[in-house]
Amino acid sequence: MAFLTVVKQWVRDIWRVELTTRWAGGEDGTANIQAKQLAARTEYLKDFADEVLTARDGEESLLARINKSGVEPMKIMAKFEWCDDSPVAASTENIAVASGGLMTMDGINLAVGVLVLLKDQDDKRENGLWQVQTGAWNRFPGYQAADNDSLTYKLILIKYGDENGGKTFFLDKDVYTIGQSELIFAESIFSSRPAPGKVLIFDRNGQSEVGADSADLSSSLEQGRNLLDVFSVDTIAEAMAEIRRRCNNNGEIDNSKKPDFKGIMIGDYLDLPSLNDGTTNFIWNENYKNLRILVSGFNIYKGAADTENTENHILFSFRNCVTTRQMNATDINTGGYASSAMKTYLDGVFANGLRTALGGDYLYPVYRLLSTSDSNWAWNANTVFLPTEYEVWGASVWSGAKYEGGFQCQWPIFRETVYKGKKHNGSRMWWWEASRYASSASFCDVNNSIHAGYAGSSSAAGGVAPAFCVR
Repeated sequence: MAFLTVVKQWVRDIWRVELTTRWAGGEDGTANIQAKQLAARTEYLKDFADEVLTARDGEESLLARINKSGVEPMKIMAKFEWCDDSPVAASTENIAVASGGLMTMDGINLAVGVLVLLKDQDDKRENGLWQVQTGAWNRFPGYQAADNDSLTYKLILIKYGDENGGKTFFLDKDVYTIGQSELIFAESIFSSRPAPGKVLIFDRNGQSEVGADSADLSSSLEQGRNLLDVFSVDTIAEAMAEIRRRCNNNGEIDNSKKPDFKGIMIGDYLDLPSLNDGTTNFIWNENYKNLRILVSGFNIYKGAADTENTENHILFSFRNCVTTRQMNATDINTGGYASSAMKTYLDGVFANGLRTALGGDYLYPVYRLLSTSDSNWAWNANTVFLPTEYEVWGASVWSGAKYEGGFQCQWPIFRETVYKGKKHNGSRMWWWEASRYASSASFCDVNNSIHAGYAGSSSAAGGVAPAFCVR
């Protein structure tokens, strides 16, 4: 068997066989001319594709290239512009486009002819911009197979929706054919409304939603992402292992390594299936979300304390109150939080249950500065702990704890008022802080109407929404 000799080149015109063409084999025979020309084109294009992948370090994903350091991410971002058309909604699940019909998408009632973004199709080739019809849907005019580059470097703003409102998406590739290629849409860091971890930008009309009404703004602030999706993992333990790797770059405790927190945002979350404190087994409830833990800060305590907190860490806090509990059995605050029954509980049986819920011992005990009386303070190790008044409000209100203010700062998660408000089993709840009340045997708290308060130490009605560091 013999093989054709192929010369790598771009052949502009492909030879056509005529009815009168004499058919002959061999290296230069008429039967092989077209094959050699097409093979020459293939070799030429293969080299070009290899060069492109080499320049991209083998990554076709725009998001992966944007997340790199260096010059290329800046060049890529400079190419983006707003999409010429704005969808009225974006999908949250697979849509049967063949049967189509009118429906509600992400809380929006769809009308005939409107534009929607499908990004969650089981068959990724069906993703893209579609036009709603009473029957089968069609791809929106201007974003069909013949419309080359219609989605390339375009930011698609979704203004409305329970889940997607305020978010922007982009096609995570720049070489594709609509209807034939799998289209993956990634969420961008840009938003036209305030949200944790987002960069506020103006929409194509030069407007943002900073002036939105308070109810809409409050809901928009809680747009954190599930870290299982962010890390593309299936379990809490796998997410914790990825966080440990991000804190240390190589998965081992090595203080010479720089952390890699890129892509993790304040407000991102994990939902724990259960947590057992040795007495009560708390179970995840989708309505209450008592076991949701939020990314609340990065390296908040690193470098501080008399026994230096040396390791990179991510601060997590519970979105709502896991339980209600007394700070102490009687109304005393002698020795402050460091001497309280609450600290014994959280650093003891609760921490043991949390380790099990996280799938391993990922907890990092940190030293914090806590007031022990009106005039004294001490560094104290905390594994699972309540925030101080300074860490919630950024200032002393009732505690008079000037010492705590000399070290602790307001956590990033609490810069948004909505996160200071917490619930327990669906009802608004006041919750404990780790700061002593300066004028009586009480402890400070966050009132259920979201203002600074205090309560007697023996009150069993106080909510417990603790925090912890992961390394």
